[in-house]
Amino acid sequence: MPGLSARRPDTTAPPADPASPPRTLVALCRHFLGEHASLFAALFALGGTVAVCDALVPVFIGRLVALAGASDRAAALREAAPALGAIAVVVVLVRPLLGWAELHLRHGTMVPALTSRIRWLSHWHVMRQGGSFFQGDFAGRIAGRVMQTAGALRESAEAAIRSCW
Repeated sequence: MPGLSARRPDTTAPPADPASPPRTLVALCRHFLGEHASLFAALFALGGTVAVCDALVPVFIGRLVALAGASDRAAALREAAPALGAIAVVVVLVRPLLGWAELHLRHGTMVPALTSRIRWLSHWHVMRQGGSFFQGDFAGRIAGRVMQTAGALRESAEAAIRSCW
C-alpha cells in the first residue's frame, strides 16, 4: 500500500537534531516517543474500547439475573432475545477481537518498531561523543543504557496509557 508507507517514519534515518538528548524526563519522553504518537493514540483508543466491553460484563450479568427472576421466564426470554444476542456478540466476538488487536498493536508493532527506533536514536547520540566520553565510563555500561532505555521508555508509556482505563 503506497499511502501507508508514506506515513511511516524512516527508522533508518539519523535523528533530525544530533545534539544531546534532553535532560528532563518529560522532554526525553517527548524526544524519543513523539514521532510515534499515532501508535499511542491507537493503543489508548483500543484500551478504552476494551475497558468499555469489560465494564459491560456486570451489566450483562445483571440482565441475566433479572431474566432468571422473571415470573414468566419464557416470555421474558423471548422479549430479551435481541439483547441476549447482542450480549453474546460482545462477550464472544467483540471483546476477544479487541483484546487480540490490542496485543497485536503492542507486541507486533510497538515493541519491535518503537524499541528499535529508540535504540537507534540513542546509538546515534552515543556515536557523536568524543573519545573522552568513552574513557571515563565502561563500554558495557554505556551499551546497557542504550539497550535498557528503549524498553523502559516504551513500557512506561504503555503503563501510563493502561492505567488511564
